[in-house]
Amino acid sequence: MEDGVEGKPMLDRGIEFKFEPARDIKGPMVQFWEASFHYEGTTENLYEDLDFGISMSSWIALIGPNGVGKSTLLKLIAGDIEPTEGVMRRSPHVKVGRYH
Repeated sequence: MEDGVEGKPMLDRGIEFKFEPARDIKGPMVQFWEASFHYEGTTENLYEDLDFGISMSSWIALIGPNGVGKSTLLKLIAGDIEPTEGVMRRSPHVKVGRYH
């Protein structure tokens, strides 16, 4: 260290992602039918009567303020939690990956 200046900063290596080639999945990859969800200990549904599917051609963005359920919806899609009512099905060919 000279005059309060440290040596040349090291370059960040960055992050590299590798994805397997996607299989063409016919029909919905994830499908919700009249699905509702609430956390244990609460009676108010965070989600109610979800009816939608995600296919290979879907483009999705989750936008909203903190606390409205964006992460909860992702947990439902990934299968970490199950709907408290209704049905959610995921194709057996779907692989869920995450980067936090």
